[in-house]
Amino acid sequence: MTDAPPRPLYTYRAFGLAVESDMELDGFVPSEPSGTPDVRVRRGTPALAYDGGVHVRAKAPDVLEASIGEGRDVIVDANPEADPLYVSAIVTGELFSVVLRQRGLLVLHGSGVARDGRAIGFVGNSGWGKSTLAASLVERGWRLLTDDLLVVDGLLNEADTPTVIPTHPSMRLSEEAIDRVDAAGAAQGQAHALTTKVRVDQTGAFSDQPTPLHQVFVLDPRLSDAHQAAPLSAREAVDEMVRHTRGRRLLVSPSAMATHLAQCASLARRVPVASLRRQYGLDHLDALCDLVEDGVDSPVA
Repeated sequence: MTDAPPRPLYTYRAFGLAVESDMELDGFVPSEPSGTPDVRVRRGTPALAYDGGVHVRAKAPDVLEASIGEGRDVIVDANPEADPLYVSAIVTGELFSVVLRQRGLLVLHGSGVARDGRAIGFVGNSGWGKSTLAASLVERGWRLLTDDLLVVDGLLNEADTPTVIPTHPSMRLSEEAIDRVDAAGAAQGQAHALTTKVRVDQTGAFSDQPTPLHQVFVLDPRLSDAHQAAPLSAREAVDEMVRHTRGRRLLVSPSAMATHLAQCASLARRVPVASLRRQYGLDHLDALCDLVEDGVDSPVA
């Protein structure tokens, strides 16, 4: 019996980290190997250790099982019949949210854009329009920082500045949104088999520079007769940050939960957080972008 040939290794740069993987990770930017990687992704049998903090296990039924250890080791046992793009989406999304949180970062379900050295984040559940709003602002000249994972550093030390860490230069948008924001030329095909969204390359509009967080908007799923932004109290802001944190069901150790709450409270105390209610339909996007841009110099607080 001969040994199986070694799997090829792919090297990427994402979230400011050097990533080495023996599986392709869709959306991550390929890079040249640069010494010891910060994070290794391997196919194999997930580690047995589990404490809900520095060692975490995750499962997506019929798709994969995985372990994430100490913010650097990701072991994935994927169903060979599962769509590779869907497996990749889970690894680069939910599993990396755990990696990043283990490394001391707050990871929100959100998108972020930047202009003039200031970042704005849009937070909310899937389908609430975070990516569409971010893409609309990119069409106006803003730079994309992140889509899906809004990663914030600088929250555990008051001397640091809350800062958005760039992810990778692509977005997932509905075909309707792509037509509306004139991004069809960058479309790369269906993101994966379980979504109708299309991956859109935004390399030309991407910023790879960590950027101070200027304001967070929490998208309200309830529609309104007019766009409106309203400040949230500190307690309301903390509740929303907790609610929209990625990896919340996996990182459940007392230490991880205490750190998470401290990060959310720090963000709510130091960065203006507002709810954003919107009119129905993409025809009102320009007015929504106007509202956001008008608040850049005078954050809703």
